[in-house]
Formats: sequence, C-alpha cells, structure tokens
Amino acid sequence: MFNKQNSVKIKKWVIVVFVVIAIAFNVFLTWLFSQVETTSYLYILIPFGLIINVFYIMMVKDFFFFTSKRRKNTIDSKLHLLDKIDYLKPISDELIDLNSNGVSSEIEQDSLSNLNSSDGDLLDEEGNIVENFKLPRLLKRPINHRKTIQLSQYCDKLRSYLLDNGLKIDKKSIREVFSSMAATRMIILRSPSVKMTRLFIDLFTDFIGSKHTYEVASNQWRSYRDLRSNGGGFNPFIEDAYQNKALINFMTFSKTNLTHLDKYLSEIMDFSVDPALSNYLNENNKLPNNIWFFIIPSDINESITSRKLLESSFTVDLDIKIIEPKEVVEQNDIILTYQSLTEQLNEAYETQYLEEDQWKKLDQIESYVNNHIDYKLDNRVFRQLERYTSTYILCGGEISESVDSILASKILPFVELLNITKTEEDDQGFFTLFENLFGLENLVKSKKQIKHLEDKFHSNNEV
Repeated sequence: MFNKQNSVKIKKWVIVVFVVIAIAFNVFLTWLFSQVETTSYLYILIPFGLIINVFYIMMVKDFFFFTSKRRKNTIDSKLHLLDKIDYLKPISDELIDLNSNGVSSEIEQDSLSNLNSSDGDLLDEEGNIVENFKLPRLLKRPINHRKTIQLSQYCDKLRSYLLDNGLKIDKKSIREVFSSMAATRMIILRSPSVKMTRLFIDLFTDFIGSKHTYEVASNQWRSYRDLRSNGGGFNPFIEDAYQNKALINFMTFSKTNLTHLDKYLSEIMDFSVDPALSNYLNENNKLPNNIWFFIIPSDINESITSRKLLESSFTVDLDIKIIEPKEVVEQNDIILTYQSLTEQLNEAYETQYLEEDQWKKLDQIESYVNNHIDYKLDNRVFRQLERYTSTYILCGGEISESVDSILASKILPFVELLNITKTEEDDQGFFTLFENLFGLENLVKSKKQIKHLEDKFHSNNEV
C-alpha cells in the first residue's frame, strides 16, 4: 500500500510539473512578443511558438503512453503467471479440490520408510530408544487456497500437528526455523539423531505444503559443478522450483561433513546471504528465489570452522522428543505459499523489530571483541539479524528470546571462531560482559556457549 500511495503521489507531481513548464514557457513567449516592434519578426516567432507547443504536447503524450504501456506489460506478465501458480489449485492429484464433492479419506503415512539404522535412533523424553515407531494414519482434507493465517498462529498449529504425529518439540525451535528462513536460504538442523531430524523435516514440509527433495551428501563432491553433474536430485529440484513458483521448495542435504560444504555449496552460500545476487544455474537461468536448503550434519557435535558458512547459514538445535502419536491425524488445510510467507515477513520488517537499546548492547559485544582482535561483522550479517529477530517476534516470541537465539545461533559461534585470548589482567571476561548487558537468567539458550567461551578464554591465556 505504501508503494501504491507513493506512485499516485509521484504521478500527480509529474502532471503538475508538466503544466507549470507549459505555463511558464507561454508566459515567456507572450512577453517576448510584446517586446518585438517589427511585424515581420512576429510572423516568424508566432509559428515557432506554436511548433514548440505542439512538440511539447506530443512529448507529454508519449511519456504517459509509454508509462501506461510499461505498467500494462508488467501487469499482463504477472496476470500471465496466475495461470501457472499452484496456490490457485491443489498441489497434488491426491488433494481434494474445494469445488469437488469428494469426501475425506485416510491414508498410511510412509515418512519412515526410507530411513535406516545408520540414521540413528528415535529417543523419547527419558532418552530411551523408541522401537517400532509408526506414524498415524493421515485424514486427507480439502486444501483451502484462499484462507490466510498469521505466522504466530501457524506456528501453534504446526506444533499441535507435530505432537499429534508423535514429535514433541519446543515452540522456540519452530520459531527459529521460520526465523532462519527469513534470514537465509541455508539452515543447519541438529537434533539427537539424523533420523529425528529427518522425521521433523518430513512432517514440517508436509504441513506447510512445500516441495521437498532429499539428497545424501557425498564427500566425493569437490565443486558446485560436481553437485550439478552427479545425476542426483539437485537439477530436478531447481527445475521443479521454477515450475512451482508459488510454492516453497526445500532440498535437504543429509549426512554432511560441514568442513566440505565450502567446496560444493559455495555458490549456494553466496545466494543464501543475498538471493538478489546473480547466481546462475547455467548461462540462462538464475537460482529461483523460492528455494531453501536444510543441512543435516552427520556428526551433531561438529563445529562450524568456516567463516563463509557461518555468514551464510543459521543453525537450529531442535529440542525434539518422541511421544505416543495419535491413531489418526487430520491433514493441515492451509498451505504456506511463497507469496504468503514473503508478504508476512515484509510486514514484520516494518512493524516488529528490536529497539535501539538492544542493538547498542550487540554493538558493545562487537567493541569488546575488537579490543582483542580486529574484526567486524559484515553488514549483510547484521541485515540477517534484523530479519531473524523481526520474524521471531512475528512468530509470537519475546524480544529477549530473539536476542538469546541470535547470540546462540550466530554471534557466539563467530566469537568462538576468533579464538580470543585475555589481554589484560582486569579484563572482565565473557561471563561478566553478558551478565551486565543482558542478565544471564535471560540467556537460557546461549548460557552454555558463554560458559564454553569463558573457559576457552582463560585456557587460551594460560597457554
């Protein structure tokens, strides 16, 4: 609405400017005629003035015609896309059209059929291994393509859906997944096992109605070219994303070695930091904007040692446990389209944000680090932090929780990578710094990392 109002204002000002110029020119011409004493000169000046006015009128007419034509072409091109976007029709033949008279039906879910023992175990709330876990039957429902829902309500609905399917998850983890989607296109997911992470991804993508491609990472990949030419799922995934522009499209790389990601996902990392960059799949096609990547490390305790990977990704530690599922679960009837997501996120960036005092606290962390080593976060990383915190608040989270989350998932991993040592005897250390800035009682998620940094800080000084 803001842009539309601006365009109307600009159009009015353009008309006013054209009219003022025309009046000023003709006033000047009239004055010039009054100064001419020789009649023969008037016979030359009057036709000249008429010709100038005619050319001016034609120029103004062409200007508005061109503007109108360009606007029409833009609208026509967008209307042409409406014939193809999937949120106007069911996303698969199995779904029931709202206009049909079909009835709901139950189907068996098979999300666990492609998992094996090497993916780890499913663990309950006591940490015991869950044997013979089976997903409930899914009651298919008509998809409501017109209904919208606030992201905070959508998070609550997703959590209920996961609980019904036997996956107990902390609400903060759900907020962090959506916040990471707003900040980047590459999300590293950790949980007690690969199997539990994959179960979450299967249920998550099914709930929001997104397309999902799964690929086991190979240590043989040495470049982006290897990824594209290995005959796997990457190229079909990109093609599918282009064909389903209205949908969110996910690709999961499982069992990855984080130290190898720079080799074959370097271009994806650039794209994740800034999707507006010209990251081409080939000489004709750029990477589509409606794609995201989940990364599942083979070693859940593996640290990120690459600055580029830290800048381009967010890490979410999923707090999930297996519980007893229901026998039958209703399918979610509200899919999250790419357009719906981006509209809500853009609104959040304007209405939900950290106050200035919170950013000043983060600046003090950077200043403290700079006292020990010359380092500054890239401006694009700060932009990520803005998008992340805005979305976290939009999802129903508290401001203090959003700060705790970005400390744990982004800022503290950067600080650890710098390997800071104590420089002065009266150096307050990380514990005192964060206690003074935020209060350690408010840093539930990042407190353990702060303790780790503090210990490393002192151990580095002793060496």
